[in-house]
Amino acid sequence: MGHLFFECAYSATIWRLLLQKLGSYRQGMCWNEEKQWIIANLKGKSFRKQIGRLVLGCAVSAIWTERNSRTFTSVNKSTDQLLFSIFSNVAARGSSWKRVKRTQTNLSLCLEWGIDVRCLMN
Repeated sequence: MGHLFFECAYSATIWRLLLQKLGSYRQGMCWNEEKQWIIANLKGKSFRKQIGRLVLGCAVSAIWTERNSRTFTSVNKSTDQLLFSIFSNVAARGSSWKRVKRTQTNLSLCLEWGIDVRCLMN
């Protein structure tokens, strides 16, 4: 599990770039340390934490799908292609949220991740 998601070079690069976009400038760690970081840093109800959990879910799904594609069809996506897919999924899913508190921080997060700002309450 750890190798597939955080220790192989391809997925480690994806995760590092996603962490940077989330505002965490650090290298990925081994699976157990990464799990502890996720638990400590993505727990909570803030919009930022919700986006973090959404990014994690979209990343795991995309990496797993890419792994299957490489294994069974020999079709490979570049890092940029997979990141674009993850960003698109985050934007689509996040845009379906309703009644997010309108703050400057939340507005900035919507714009950063391509989430429709209509999810913000007036």
